[in-house]
Amino acid sequence: MLNWLESLPVELVGTYILGHLSIKDIVRLERACGSKKSHQIFLDLIPHCPAIVLPSSTDRSKLAWNWFAKTKCRIRCLTILLIAHDNPCLHVKILRVDDLHLQLSANTTIENLKPLLDNDIGYKVRSITISGSQNMEVMEQLSGCTGNVKQLTIRYSDCLSPEILSRWKLTDINIYGSTIPPSLVFVIAQTCSQLTSIKLRSDDINDSAVIAIAQHCPKLEKFVLCSILVTSTAYILSLIHI
Repeated sequence: MLNWLESLPVELVGTYILGHLSIKDIVRLERACGSKKSHQIFLDLIPHCPAIVLPSSTDRSKLAWNWFAKTKCRIRCLTILLIAHDNPCLHVKILRVDDLHLQLSANTTIENLKPLLDNDIGYKVRSITISGSQNMEVMEQLSGCTGNVKQLTIRYSDCLSPEILSRWKLTDINIYGSTIPPSLVFVIAQTCSQLTSIKLRSDDINDSAVIAIAQHCPKLEKFVLCSILVTSTAYILSLIHI
């Protein structure tokens, strides 16, 4: 197929095809341009093509990220793992990314957050997944620079507070594998009134917490709950309010 694409006019490839290719094929097509003129036309088209999706940022070098910046190739969604070593994509200036998804393992440090803060791209973070316990100061810093987060998936609820939740624009929250005190459920319900989806997995949640969610989350469309303490009465009352 690639040989067939190489024979097409660059204008046609750039307008209709480029957005459906992998980044590997895009680079191969760039290298396949037979003349400086066709190569330049190809590069001129890249900034106007549909954005591509990259599953992760950890398997690419700084040189690869510089290619994205140089060609102005737009990335629709990029997953960034905030881990101990530096993430090269956070050190490349003028990287055209629409949405960022952050993944945090256990005990993320302020030093891990530094590239995100220095590059001033926290406003592009739309979703966060936290799979390990976190220091509250780190969470404070993270929430302070990521005010447009809409989706949160978190395993340990002990690193959430009303202040942290209020800085985000959450519409989707998923808390699993953790002890979730009813008091936190009340805070979530009263602080995150724009929620459309809630998934909670904890046997600490009782009827009053379920009813609080139904009363304070008027936009709720999906509610998934795993708890042995919740009775059928709470479900009926919640259906009345939702």
